[in-house]
Amino acid sequence: LAMRAHRGLLSRKRAMTALYQSLNDADPPIVALLRTFGVLRDPGCVPHIAAVLQHPDKGLVQATERVLQAITARDLGVKPGRWRSWYKRREKRTRVEWLLEAARSLRVKERTLAADELKQLTGETFGYLPQGGWRERRRALAAYRAHFERLAAEEPRESGEIERGQRRSSTPSVS
Repeated sequence: LAMRAHRGLLSRKRAMTALYQSLNDADPPIVALLRTFGVLRDPGCVPHIAAVLQHPDKGLVQATERVLQAITARDLGVKPGRWRSWYKRREKRTRVEWLLEAARSLRVKERTLAADELKQLTGETFGYLPQGGWRERRRALAAYRAHFERLAAEEPRESGEIERGQRRSSTPSVS
């Protein structure tokens, strides 16, 4: 929960990198890591946990697939290459953009995954129904987009000054 509050800060990026690297440990705590990535809905974990889809434990494979679906609102199966390829094409985009894209999918399952996540993020449906008509879905998606644009405009920008440390003065200090 604390990591959620640190969204966008360098400290969170460092912590997430450490978690990704822990997947390469000799005996990683995969279940705990999957739970963490799932709760955080961390988009950066996609290429890292895709390899778990090849694990011999079918329960871990299913859990990994559920986490990937929750994060991306996509159903790409259990082939790690599909997930890595999908991620590589979209890594520069935000998770909200991923969800809005999935909400336009031809697959009802993906639209349903996206609708659930969008409602969780906003507390609103804006009339979006995954099995509804395309006009109603398009209107609802425009409302979601406007909502997220409003939030982005209101969000304070982080300077990162705390993470970088204090700037050195170009003038010597007088004691």
